[in-house]
Amino acid sequence: MGSWGIGLYGNDTASDLKAGFAELVRLPVGGDELLEKLLEAYPAGRDPEDEDYTGSWLALADLFHAYGLDHPEVFARAFEIVESGADLAALRALEMSEADLRKRARVLDRLAEKWRAPNPKPRARRVIEAPEPLLLESGACLAYPTQKGNAANAVLPAARLAKTFRPDGWGAFVVLATARRHGYFACYLVARLHLRSAGKPTLDECTRTVIAGIDPRIPLVPADPAVKVVTVTRAGAKKLAFEEIGRFELDQLALRAAFPDPYLSLDQPSWSLAGLLRPCSEGKMVLLERPVALKKLPLSRFLQGA
Repeated sequence: MGSWGIGLYGNDTASDLKAGFAELVRLPVGGDELLEKLLEAYPAGRDPEDEDYTGSWLALADLFHAYGLDHPEVFARAFEIVESGADLAALRALEMSEADLRKRARVLDRLAEKWRAPNPKPRARRVIEAPEPLLLESGACLAYPTQKGNAANAVLPAARLAKTFRPDGWGAFVVLATARRHGYFACYLVARLHLRSAGKPTLDECTRTVIAGIDPRIPLVPADPAVKVVTVTRAGAKKLAFEEIGRFELDQLALRAAFPDPYLSLDQPSWSLAGLLRPCSEGKMVLLERPVALKKLPLSRFLQGA
């Protein structure tokens, strides 16, 4: 169950679609292929019975308009949804109040009027010209400096980070696999290790440790392994300051058997590398994870010849 507001991006699916569009619009494809990729990633737009069907097509129309992309099907569906009242009916079924429905109707009328004219100042697509280079390689074991168990906060500007990040230890992670989403965008399947070291760890130390776990904060629920598909930019990598300490020969069959879902979602990263490497709570901040040793998942289980 999602959440719904009167704004065009007031529900979870439309908000996610907006974020996904910003990436997919960089692909060197035409409008038809772009739409197909968006519907593959956000299938609510394929099912008229889905509660997010109308909101998805309205968001698509707004995003195509924002980037100055003409696509008759997208706009025809959006206009039909507005004029027929289908979106208001869907939201009424979800128990939106009559007062909010009236506000939503005014929002849609303004949007439809905007969409009828070409965008005078469309956003630049910044189309990617070539596949992104892979910054990490499969099998690499990398150490990174930490402060109170966390990697550097890569969201902060470099100047501020230099003043606030005071490393007092080290952590490590292993790159299990690499991929390029849609053939262009680099992503990585990584495993964070349950390791805290005062000094930079050696490859042998990493071999003897276990894969960390994500604490669900729910009693009696087993910890989920900290094995996630992530992205990282050159700027983010520089801030994290990780260093390769060696390479492992990985047993890919064992890894795929142990982590089938991450391998199946290699083209759908949901984490940043920096986020995965910041597992500990800081002050009043409540994070979703902390290091929890998974005793049944020693790293050596996934190494060739170990």
